[in-house]
Amino acid sequence: MEEKRKKKAAPLTPVKDVSREKMGKACWRLSIPASFSESGKREQRFYPSYKKALAAAGEIKLGKVAVDAGIVELTQAQAVEALSALDILEGSGIGLVDACRLVKRMQEAGIGDIAEIEHAFKLGAAQIRHEKKSPSWSEAAWEMVRVKEKITRRRERTLQQIRYMIRRMEKRCPDFCVRPIGGITGEECREAFGRAFDSPIQQDKARVVFSGVWTLAMKRGWALSNPTRMLDALKTQEREIRALTPEEVERLLLACRPPLPDDSSQLDLTSVQPAVAILVFAGIRPEELMRLTWEDVSFEDGVITVRAAASKTGGARHVTICEALRAWLSLVPEKARKGAIVPEYWRSRWEAVRNRAGWGKKKPWPKDVLRHTFASYHAKTYADFGKLQMEMGHRSAELLRNRYTNMAGLTGEMVRRFWKLMPNDSHLFVF
Repeated sequence: MEEKRKKKAAPLTPVKDVSREKMGKACWRLSIPASFSESGKREQRFYPSYKKALAAAGEIKLGKVAVDAGIVELTQAQAVEALSALDILEGSGIGLVDACRLVKRMQEAGIGDIAEIEHAFKLGAAQIRHEKKSPSWSEAAWEMVRVKEKITRRRERTLQQIRYMIRRMEKRCPDFCVRPIGGITGEECREAFGRAFDSPIQQDKARVVFSGVWTLAMKRGWALSNPTRMLDALKTQEREIRALTPEEVERLLLACRPPLPDDSSQLDLTSVQPAVAILVFAGIRPEELMRLTWEDVSFEDGVITVRAAASKTGGARHVTICEALRAWLSLVPEKARKGAIVPEYWRSRWEAVRNRAGWGKKKPWPKDVLRHTFASYHAKTYADFGKLQMEMGHRSAELLRNRYTNMAGLTGEMVRRFWKLMPNDSHLFVF
């Protein structure tokens, strides 16, 4: 008996192809008549599931109806694509025109093909997720202070400087400080630092200090990158600081004495003399001096030990006790060489010494001038920047050359007088 022919499926009706299914290929076939095809020829397309094949058939039919009715002036394929796009966007709250405009803007920004656009969307999505979960810049900045105080245990003076800079940012750039730290750009940092700090030196310091806020944010997963690294260091002109003359240094040392009847201050400043001598003849930083004790002074070895805990840079070093410094320190009786080198009320007494020596409102005291003075006389005498770098505790010899040594106007005679500023009988005050 002749086999009955199978009834042919209607056009655009999904039919399973068993042979393709056995090969693991998409097996739901859709036969597309020439009148529904963009090419004008019959086509076959295959889909992995009945549902997807049926959906595709519906889109093709709707596209054909729209074109035939003159609703849109689109080709068959364009109509199908438009309907597919609308289906994808359904429930998103984004219209087809908005989606197209977004893609167009990305292409205008230089993001061309679909692979680049997909990559851009992934990066943008990651950035938005970080912004949503990241704290404000102020919150992250104060968290950095807490870490430096409790965990890395930075010195209080350093913490005070950072706190001051954060408060200045909050006062002058409140809009910046409430922004999520994960969404701030390098250009926004540049603009905010410029508003908060007046000079290029201060702005560059802000760049360095606040880089730590983003370093912490990246560790905590609050930001993907550090925008301050995109900022170039600002070129600044270091202010030239003239080294003190031997006469000026001598006036400073002689001011460390009991009061004279005509002195405006009747303070006995004798106890300040060892500290001032160390500032002059050893070039030790004022902050380091305040942490030194007499136990750090070795007359036998001829060195002052700046311990790691006392050093600004965190590294221990030895500073040579020159003949002049040894002479001034020897004025202190051995039994009195105990405890801290700086006396009580050091800051007010040090200011009184400077005032007594002729500095004050009319003649301001140059910041770090004694450190500059030591470096300049040392460089003029020995011309050994490597040794001077170790004595002063600098990480960079370049900084030492550019900032601290100013030998302009220093003569050989001035250098000889400087190193021979020894105490005489008029300096032997009772400690």
